[in-house]
Amino acid sequence: MSLNYTSIGDIGLTRDDPAFWSQPTPIDCPTVRVIGLFLCVAALAGIVLNGSLIIS
Repeated sequence: MSLNYTSIGDIGLTRDDPAFWSQPTPIDCPTVRVIGLFLCVAALAGIVLNGSLIIS
């Protein structure tokens, strides 16, 4: 599945151009950070639980 970058802003920039990455994104960054932190905590909890099952 290819991504459609026209929603970011079709001003003739390619992904190699540094100005491309300064454009606004269609998602909210704090929301992505919260989801990322939740996934990290869930991964650490899974590692701890898996380790406790191996030890027992």
